[in-house]
Amino acid sequence: MEQPSKIFKVLIYTLVFFAGFANLATEIIGPRLVASLFGSTTIIWAIIISVTLVGISVGYFLGGRVPHKLVIRFLPVILIANAIWLLAISWFIWSLPADVASVGYLAIGVTATAAFFPPAVLFSMLSPLAISLISANRPAETISRDVGNIYAIGTLGSVLGALAAAFLLIPWVGLSSSLRLFSVGAVLFAIIFLTPRLRWLGAALLIAVTLFPFPSFRRGEAENLILLAQREGYYQTIRVYTDNSTFISMDLGPTFHTAMRLSDQEPLYKYATEMIALAGDVKGKDILIIGGAGHTQARVLERRGARVTEVEIDPFVVELSDQFFGKMAGAVIVTDGRAYLEQNSQAKYDLILVDAFDGLASAPVQLTTQEFFIAVDRTLKPGGRLIYNFIGVPQGAKSNSFRALAATMSSVFADVRASHMEGERLTNLILIASQSVMSDIAFPAAPQEGVILTDDLNPIEIFYEQARAGAYFQ
Repeated sequence: MEQPSKIFKVLIYTLVFFAGFANLATEIIGPRLVASLFGSTTIIWAIIISVTLVGISVGYFLGGRVPHKLVIRFLPVILIANAIWLLAISWFIWSLPADVASVGYLAIGVTATAAFFPPAVLFSMLSPLAISLISANRPAETISRDVGNIYAIGTLGSVLGALAAAFLLIPWVGLSSSLRLFSVGAVLFAIIFLTPRLRWLGAALLIAVTLFPFPSFRRGEAENLILLAQREGYYQTIRVYTDNSTFISMDLGPTFHTAMRLSDQEPLYKYATEMIALAGDVKGKDILIIGGAGHTQARVLERRGARVTEVEIDPFVVELSDQFFGKMAGAVIVTDGRAYLEQNSQAKYDLILVDAFDGLASAPVQLTTQEFFIAVDRTLKPGGRLIYNFIGVPQGAKSNSFRALAATMSSVFADVRASHMEGERLTNLILIASQSVMSDIAFPAAPQEGVILTDDLNPIEIFYEQARAGAYFQ
């Protein structure tokens, strides 16, 4: 057998680059796909990364055991199998019933393994197969260089794939469409390695892959709602619904985030009206809102005479909020709420409202720590108040997340109250805090015996899983 030609080597290197690119991009896309059911947490990332790394290890192991004479036959089979699996991922995940989320870690692990383990194995098999082809009849002293080239090119592809997924593919191409692109790429490479008499089969598969339909995770179909918009934001899938007569709502990831009555443009959800009521007479006051889906609370407070600044991390949430709910009069700042407080020490507010979630009943971790509440206190005017919407369990074995947040808040503020302290079901809990005694607030004092959460030590995501277990919140 002759040594591989330069053209053949370039082809193999290109295949390895593509495999690395698509493999890591799929790993980045993975948490966004499962976010529709489970949200997006460190635990989910850890599970998907672990599944992917195990798949890579298995792929290297299996690929290294394919006999050299069978490599050319195996390549198109592996590529076609991967193309088919990539197309199936969206159907598999988005067809799962919503209450699967209540199963917890087991459901996440099984879902991630079924969806992302096979492509990780199949993509990773390509590197040892490429080494087998590149090193055929090569001098022994050049083989290590060929191996180094393969892994360097594959790693470079992985780096670029991860960055492209985050900055380009997810927000501008979409989750399923990105997987389709990788599937098309795999089929194109398969066609090159197929024997001439089988290339018609590859061409037919390419057409099928291009036209293959994808599901759409539309909760509204089961509730007679009309989907007005659906797009991928930088952090979660954003969906805007209406019943065409009563309300309009916005969902981020697996749960609803806001809803507005069409008749008077007031919030539909009870927790939102309760937060506005707690704000009291806001005429002439400066208010900061962290979490801006729909601008719902902000626009109500503006109509009542407040000067409102809204901080929202995702520009696509702002765009769709402006389009479907109406623009605010005040400033909308696109950044993380914690970062805004840390970087804008001169701004002072009478009230700070926090209504931010990055997953199923999950307030962002950086908005739960002692350091965050110190930044809030620093940003409030004397006598100012923090009003915080939290989803948790007030009592019992599943109440650790609520108790930890309340205790952490109490470590900074002199007076912390909670909307209610009874019940063992997942529910909205409103906490209000101030350095001044709030004699006008009838809520009971919040618990103080929980874990103090800090930037350095914060088990809140473990507590979230405890609170959600067995109780899908929607």
